[in-house]
Amino acid sequence: MSPIAWLIVAVLLPTAAGYALIATVRGARRLRAARCQPTPAEPIEQLAGRLRRLRAEVDQLEARPGGTARSHRLRAVRAAYADVLSQACDRLGVPPPQGGDRIEVARAEAALRSHGIDGRQGAPG
Repeated sequence: MSPIAWLIVAVLLPTAAGYALIATVRGARRLRAARCQPTPAEPIEQLAGRLRRLRAEVDQLEARPGGTARSHRLRAVRAAYADVLSQACDRLGVPPPQGGDRIEVARAEAALRSHGIDGRQGAPG
């Protein structure tokens, strides 16, 4: 390779490296910004529908006689119901149930009913 070619490489290599570094930083910032955008809130009608579906499933499991892994499934469905109930309470400005006891859940359900969201099956909401 001729000395002139080496000179051109020596001059252009730092410039190319600088552009690559700038592009990498900008790409990382865009990726971070895209990941940090909040997900859109679920419509309250869908949240109420999930609440009714999970409440019906809890009632069905509680009424059913013992079966394979019934207690584990019941605990999981109750936890899912409590999560959706807490989301609905947060959306409507109602204090969510503290702990998993039935009194707190009943209080939160009553507060949601006063806001027009009923978790019982077939109830308008």
